[in-house]
Amino acid sequence: MGRVPAALPIPFFGAEGADILNLQVLAALLVAGLLVAAFLAVRFARARDRARHALTEAEPRVAALDAAPGSYWSWPESAPGEDPGTGGPGLAALLGGGDGDFETFDGVAGAFAPGPAGDLRANVAALRATAAAFTLTITNAGTNAGGKRTFQVHGARSPGSDGKLGFDTVWFRDISEPARAAAAAWQRTEKLASLSAENRNALDRMGIPVWVRGPGLDLAYCNRAFADAVEEASPAAAVKGGAEIAGGPSGWGRELAEEARRIGAPVTRGTYVVAGGDRRFMEITELPIGGASSHWQVMGFAIDKTDAEEARNDLSRHMMAHGEVLEHLGTGIVIFTADTRVQFANTAFARMWGLDEEWLKTAPLHGEVLEDLRARRVYPDQTDFQRFKHDVMALYTSLIDPREELLHLPDERVFREVVNAHPFGGLLVTYEDVTDRLTLERSYNTLIAVQSETLDNLLEGVVVFGADGRIRLFNPGYARIWKLDAQTLRGQPRLADIIEKVRDLFKFEGPWETFRDKILAGVMDRTPRMGRFERADGSVIDYAAVPLPDGAMMFGYIDVTDTVSVQRALAERNEALLAADRLKSQFIANVSYELRTPLNSIIGFTEILSNQYFGTLNERQGEYTENILQASRVLLFLIDNILDLALIDAGGLELERGEVDIHAMMESVAALARTQKQEVSLNIDCPEDIGALSGDERRLKQALFNLVINAITHTPAHGHISLAVRRQGGGVQFSVSDTGPGIPEEDFDRLLGRFETGQGSAERGKGLGLGLALVKSFVELHGGRLVLASVLGEGTTVSFDVPAHRTAATGQETEAEPAP
Repeated sequence: MGRVPAALPIPFFGAEGADILNLQVLAALLVAGLLVAAFLAVRFARARDRARHALTEAEPRVAALDAAPGSYWSWPESAPGEDPGTGGPGLAALLGGGDGDFETFDGVAGAFAPGPAGDLRANVAALRATAAAFTLTITNAGTNAGGKRTFQVHGARSPGSDGKLGFDTVWFRDISEPARAAAAAWQRTEKLASLSAENRNALDRMGIPVWVRGPGLDLAYCNRAFADAVEEASPAAAVKGGAEIAGGPSGWGRELAEEARRIGAPVTRGTYVVAGGDRRFMEITELPIGGASSHWQVMGFAIDKTDAEEARNDLSRHMMAHGEVLEHLGTGIVIFTADTRVQFANTAFARMWGLDEEWLKTAPLHGEVLEDLRARRVYPDQTDFQRFKHDVMALYTSLIDPREELLHLPDERVFREVVNAHPFGGLLVTYEDVTDRLTLERSYNTLIAVQSETLDNLLEGVVVFGADGRIRLFNPGYARIWKLDAQTLRGQPRLADIIEKVRDLFKFEGPWETFRDKILAGVMDRTPRMGRFERADGSVIDYAAVPLPDGAMMFGYIDVTDTVSVQRALAERNEALLAADRLKSQFIANVSYELRTPLNSIIGFTEILSNQYFGTLNERQGEYTENILQASRVLLFLIDNILDLALIDAGGLELERGEVDIHAMMESVAALARTQKQEVSLNIDCPEDIGALSGDERRLKQALFNLVINAITHTPAHGHISLAVRRQGGGVQFSVSDTGPGIPEEDFDRLLGRFETGQGSAERGKGLGLGLALVKSFVELHGGRLVLASVLGEGTTVSFDVPAHRTAATGQETEAEPAP
């Protein structure tokens, strides 16, 4: 608000003491005054126009000044104290209003506290006197309604225009809110500065390298661990040298930081670096932390993952080795990752399910594998396949314990499926073809059932004692033989308790404890054995002990009381028969021996007569003598056979082995046979180079002669007899064939007995029945065997073979081989 200065007074002359001169002077002065007034009126009009024009131009400026925040007090540039100045609009309200005096600047200054008010007056005085500008931040007294507030006071002189005086102006601006915000910001800054120092100390104490990059991605800060890693003396030296953990100053560490700043997200890369002189695997991360104008833009840190990388490599090697092992297993194995893809499948899995191994290497989904198996009708049919597949997929998040299931495939194979939660997530599924095992198990169970049923229905008693001396298995026969309660035996009693229960069945002498301990020791003795014992009740028991592979002992018992009774009766009867047979044989042998002496005399005297030592005999006498001699020799032959049989029965006949010329022996037998003068033909089939054999020539010749005599006896007139010999394998086979009536097969065994005869020819009758029995004995003494073959109405062939210890060509000895 301006004040207009008062108008200057204009003096006027009075009418007293004036003369005409004065009137002239007055007139002149009046004219001059009028001229001056006219001049001043012109100038005033011009000034008024200029003022009006200036006022018109100043109005927007004044309006803008009044609209500015805060308010002011202004003085025209003049001598201090001449003008009290003028306050701007709203100054009183800005400074708190109330009862204060805001008409003068002293009143305005009084709105502030005494100290700030004094500073304000002093600075204003300097401004008025010397145009010294100033800026103060002061607070008011706080006694008004607005409370205590903070003001920024700025004083300055503004120069006038067109050579006119300027104005000294003091601006007042309420900065209470910014001041409080600045104070809070300052407190935060102080706190952040404190925290920054603490953080730097904490980062220096950290064991991992940490660094910060500036706008140019050069190193701006690093901690102690970073300096140690790049082998610098201090973090400052590392920053100054532009050290980098990854590849040096020109390495890819800056590229990693550039990428992090470009995408606005952390970037991590792992690599091997040399840190602190050691080769370490570091996981380096760069992350943006500020905008384009920030002093710090990218922060990085490196974590030593050497142990983890080595563990990962070891794990990878172990997994590869594990995979190799799994690959060679016969069990089908497939591993699905947490995202249900095939991670590993061995050859056995692909072969069992008929899957393409190359397709499995493409990591198909679990659901795709199931769909493929379903499409090829390999997997068991499911009523609701989609529900089944959903349940399988649910196992990835719900399976805790292994799940086992038998899969019965359409092709009648049976797979055992075991699903396990994999430690790294996902599922591990194994498939085992148990078709053969189940078949074997069914067969085994059937066999066990059959064996159990068979065992339970045996007449024999069977019991198994375990290594601990307790019953593991028994059948009803065991309980019956030992008169034990089956219910008691099912409780698996100890052997000692069982022995005590059957004490009355044993025959023993001496103390029972000694006998019992002997039984216990015998039962637990793992030696296979069998035997027989008689019990106190008169029953006879056969037993057999068999050690089992699991350490148990199996005993079998059979009650042979009736059998033993029959055997005893038969043995007694047989003994009586044997005694009678011995008496018969002894009687026949004695009679034969007694007949031999007079027979030798008859033969001797007949030979004297036949040789005509005491005179010539006529034809009839010679014929009679020859008949007597022939009959006597046959009788002597029979007597010798009887004596030989008796000697064999007594075990006193020993072979006189030597080298036997087979061809010569056959000729001798044929010559003896021809002396019988029977009406049969005798043919000999014997190669001259057949060689020799080792044996008793006399006994072999006797055996052959008996066979020939037997054939002559049973061959009708004009029949044929063949005597043949040949080498066969490692022995020599002799055979005598006739064209007699033949022998029924059921009589073969009977005819090999003693004093058993067949049906002889009508002319020659039956023989004595010793021939075949004696031949059989001689052949067996040589280690051979006798064989009968006959066809009724066509004839009989009796053959025997004996080992030959020499060959015809070389005469070297060979081992005997049994004839087939």
